[in-house]
Amino acid sequence: MALGVTAACGGSGAKVHSVASQAAGPQKAEAASLDPRVQAVVLSEKQLHVVAFSDTDFPLLKRAPRYDRTGVTNIRYKADAGGPECTTFLNAQFLSGSYYHGLHEVDTGYVLTTTDRPVQLESMVVSYPSAREAERVIDDTRTSVKHCSNLHYRLNNYSFSFKEVVSMPIPRTGDDSTAFQGSWSMQGGNAEPWATELIRVGTVVVSVNATSSPDPFRLLQQTGKQAAAELRHEEVLAADAKGT
Repeated sequence: MALGVTAACGGSGAKVHSVASQAAGPQKAEAASLDPRVQAVVLSEKQLHVVAFSDTDFPLLKRAPRYDRTGVTNIRYKADAGGPECTTFLNAQFLSGSYYHGLHEVDTGYVLTTTDRPVQLESMVVSYPSAREAERVIDDTRTSVKHCSNLHYRLNNYSFSFKEVVSMPIPRTGDDSTAFQGSWSMQGGNAEPWATELIRVGTVVVSVNATSSPDPFRLLQQTGKQAAAELRHEEVLAADAKGT
């Protein structure tokens, strides 16, 4: 569930993911990414639930189930300023089903306790008809963010603003990825630090959002690696099951 959707419903979503899976380590995941069978696998909603985290991965992590949801979000976002590129940025980063035709979506919320304040995390996992469709989400986000350092939009009679949005140099994860950070606010309230990484693994895109993290670079790098490893492992199992 996107920031705007969650906040408009009474809160900020949250999701976390574990450190790299031993069952599907970096070398195995990298080899699998070159396998055309894996690139063609389309995961079901049930299979998308493989991206999950626990306090085993983050000792102070707690689930926030009231922010969980399933089903593709078909909200069409529109930036009030910045032109079509900023509208593209909003729809790409929030994985809008109206723009990118996702097949299945699973969102999960978490809260991570830190010495400063709780960090809210959210993961959105969306499957697409093809790797090409999934890659379009990553490409559009990476291109449009360069032109949208400051923007605002409205949703359900609420107003939202993003400020000082910049790309983050997180090393590539999965088949492709992009990340950015800035601050966001609702209804002209206090701005909160916010960061997002979008990762493509085969025909799936994972978005991990962190709000108020004191170290978003490290957090997104860890959660992204885990999510990518879990999805890659699931895609390999699905490809083997089909015998392709």
